[in-house]
Amino acid sequence: MNVDDVKDFNEVAVKEILPAIRERQTELMHKYKDIEGLPDWPIDIDAKDSQVWIKDFLWRTTEELCESREAYILEHETHKIEELIDAVHFLTECFILVDMEPTIDLKHMYEGCQKVGSEFGSYEKHMGECIYFLGLVGNTLKNKKWKQTAVLTDKAKFFKYLDTAYFHLMACIISCGCNPHDIYNFYFKKAEVNTFRQRSNY
Repeated sequence: MNVDDVKDFNEVAVKEILPAIRERQTELMHKYKDIEGLPDWPIDIDAKDSQVWIKDFLWRTTEELCESREAYILEHETHKIEELIDAVHFLTECFILVDMEPTIDLKHMYEGCQKVGSEFGSYEKHMGECIYFLGLVGNTLKNKKWKQTAVLTDKAKFFKYLDTAYFHLMACIISCGCNPHDIYNFYFKKAEVNTFRQRSNY
């Protein structure tokens, strides 16, 4: 089963899209909790084990971005966007784990992209920026397993970088010609695929 096997979802108000994505992703996380051994959330950002989980989700997001880039090179348009939506799943989970919410305004972003002469940026630009800021998020987490002295996380930097990465991820999708409702539809179709995989022990 893939996204092509799922019917389109009805549109919702743009301001409801990100909250709806967060709610659906939380449901998926509860179902994957036992499968993956996810800790209870919200997690303590400063704890070593928590930082391992956060970096795991940062890497999952990065891997999906790289798969999208590969599809872009191979000119597989639908697959390129689907991998970006997979990245949305994982990065949203990261926000949920640390009990934070992205601050972006999808409507404002999309309208800015549509303006004549807009310097919104290309798919490649936002792809690179997203990966860059994901790396910076990870770099704020200093409590490696081999470190003997605990270091408090600069939470302001952590959230700023995480929020900026999310901005560039959404901008990357918009740069592919998607509007906010396309993002909503792609996300929920892929969520249905993931639910099917949970039921079928994929």
